Amino acid sequence: MKSIEIKVPRLLIEEYLPHPELYGDYVVMLKNGMHTDVYYDGDTGYFTITNDEKLIEYLKSVKDTKIDCDLRNGVFAFRKLNTDLDSKLEDNEFRNISQSFKVETLSNNLSLVFNQDYIFSFYFIDVAIVEISLIDDLLQFSFRVFNNDIIDNDNLDVCVMILEEHFISKTP
Repeated sequence: MKSIEIKVPRLLIEEYLPHPELYGDYVVMLKNGMHTDVYYDGDTGYFTITNDEKLIEYLKSVKDTKIDCDLRNGVFAFRKLNTDLDSKLEDNEFRNISQSFKVETLSNNLSLVFNQDYIFSFYFIDVAIVEISLIDDLLQFSFRVFNNDIIDNDNLDVCVMILEEHFISKTP
């Protein structure tokens, strides 16, 4: 059988592992115990290239669902935290990071709202809970990072810059 390119539904992914070679994005462990390398497709998730008939059959057994994001910027995405996910994260250890900014004017086109918890995804992998608050003229982002193996401090800094640009109007 020839190898084919096939979507890897995120619902079937149990764990993300670093890819052992430079050209791959991740190796994933699927819920059935199988492993495969995956590549980020830049739009909706991941795909793999395989000729393993059992893997292909398993991947075709579930339709991938689109993630509705409140804000997406490249590999960074934010969506409202739902109670199902919140309860799954109770046992995780968190790394807490906070950033504050003085605000003079806010952007008119806000898709994220204040005093709301969001799940922050990096390459569609959930990595942190973000609380966004505005008190007087101080905009604060509080991150509770639970997936430290996936996100590093440099990418968290880029995330903060994206949030800052989203909220703070840049006046000439």
